[in-house]
Amino acid sequence: MMDFESCVYCVVGIMLFMHSEHAYAFSINPECGKTKGCYSDCDNGQSCTYLVSWLSGNSSTEFTIQATLSTDTDHYVCFGLSPTQTMGDASVSSCLMSNSGSFSYENSYNHGHHNILVTYPTNGLSNLVHFYVNNIITCTFNRTNSNTDSKVFDLNSHFYMMYAQGKTSGGIKLKHHKYSLSSEKVDLKSVAEVGQGEPSRIKAHGSLAIIAWMCFMNIGNMIVRYFKPLWSSKQIFGSAVWFQVHRLLMSIGAVLTITSICVVIRGSLKIGDTRFENAHPIIGITILCLVIINPMLGILRPDMDSKYRPVFYCTHCIVGLGSLILGPVNIFIGIQLKKANVTETAFYFLIVHEVLKCIMIVIFEVLLIKEKNIIKQEETYQLNSNEMHKLPRDNKPSPQNIETDRPPYAWKLRKILLSVHVCIALTFTLVMVILVTTSTSS
Repeated sequence: MMDFESCVYCVVGIMLFMHSEHAYAFSINPECGKTKGCYSDCDNGQSCTYLVSWLSGNSSTEFTIQATLSTDTDHYVCFGLSPTQTMGDASVSSCLMSNSGSFSYENSYNHGHHNILVTYPTNGLSNLVHFYVNNIITCTFNRTNSNTDSKVFDLNSHFYMMYAQGKTSGGIKLKHHKYSLSSEKVDLKSVAEVGQGEPSRIKAHGSLAIIAWMCFMNIGNMIVRYFKPLWSSKQIFGSAVWFQVHRLLMSIGAVLTITSICVVIRGSLKIGDTRFENAHPIIGITILCLVIINPMLGILRPDMDSKYRPVFYCTHCIVGLGSLILGPVNIFIGIQLKKANVTETAFYFLIVHEVLKCIMIVIFEVLLIKEKNIIKQEETYQLNSNEMHKLPRDNKPSPQNIETDRPPYAWKLRKILLSVHVCIALTFTLVMVILVTTSTSS
């Protein structure tokens, strides 16, 4: 009962945590798309956690940054303008709020992953208005359309817009804990409403991949490795039940994997500024090839007595094992990408899930080794018995026929462990999908 209560408290805690992220959300400015251009994460005009709006004038443009903050202590909010859809090479304007309630403004420039103040940070910034009410910060200021500093971009050009927020220390911006990038270039002379860079597609991609690898592929692998005797006396469409269950689970996982890649693929393998980030699509394409190859191998598998059967078995196992390793690894990378915008909680949940899975695999392997030792002892005993009774060698029983009525070693325990493993997989998959689809990085 205590375990059940602990699980309930854990789930409630997660729900409260996720709710707190949006507890102070606000509605979009009604002037967006009419008299002002806007970039936000609003959902149909509601549940906004940040909003950057602009109103272009002859010599300057008025910007307003509005965002929800968890506390009023040492935070900053900012927007950046970049000619490329990456974080580097961006002109940034920031609003900083200190613990004492004072505000300051500055222009800076992103060089790679480093944010550097321009020579004169406040040059071109004027008409500063700011306030913080009910966990919502609002900063309004004018920025000149042109600047003598080349690192403060001319606002007459089109740029990708990014938004970021984070904490400060001693008036210096620390690494942001929330980040987004527009899906298209922004014309600051227009009054268009611009959204995040394909957040729905990215989250759908992540959710499908999580369901495929944390649930279907995970359970399907367990079935084929440790539960071949499952309903061994029964068949479905001419094949053993374990085989049909394994094939069904792996097929669904493959379809979800292919769908997840089709949802997000854009013809480019560059999705970030680091090798770590750009490894994600490369590994993803590798996994796609593996999940296509393995079913084809299954269709073309030779008969049991074919001399090519060992070659097929070895290839099938290598391809399957490779994909089962790369799948979770790529999910680890994916949830840490800036574009995924996922809370750090998801990372720790994934670690816990993989640790529990490894523990379960170790237990099953120990039981499997124990079973093989028992079978080996029975074979030895049977051979010795045959020798004592001087039975012809042709009459000796094969290992598969020894004690056929006896269930496999620790079979009840294994079935209980399988049930536990399925429950863990389903629970963690559900939680991970919720975290990926509803949360933002923090």
